[in-house]
Amino acid sequence: MEQRLVAERLVPGISLVVAGHHGSRSSSTPELVAATHAREVIFSAGYRKRWGFPKPDIVQRWRQVGARTDSTIEAGAVSVLITPTGLNAPRLYRQVRHRYWQPN
Repeated sequence: MEQRLVAERLVPGISLVVAGHHGSRSSSTPELVAATHAREVIFSAGYRKRWGFPKPDIVQRWRQVGARTDSTIEAGAVSVLITPTGLNAPRLYRQVRHRYWQPN
């Protein structure tokens, strides 16, 4: 699917990407990453799952093109407000809602 999107030029500059397949190596191809020009990439992945998503090299691939990356593993829920003027900085649940044993 990613190859088709890139080949048919259906991926213009996009500010926000939710990485495909939790950040596995079968997604986020170099061609797709280069085509999107994303500023923010969110990886939806489960904590301590045996597959180890997102894969570090895929996270790095996005970072190399200047994208900020956030993962639900560290952040909990990630919310992004999209306004007519663009994206606001992502709101990371665990930065907003600390547990009582965590420092603020």
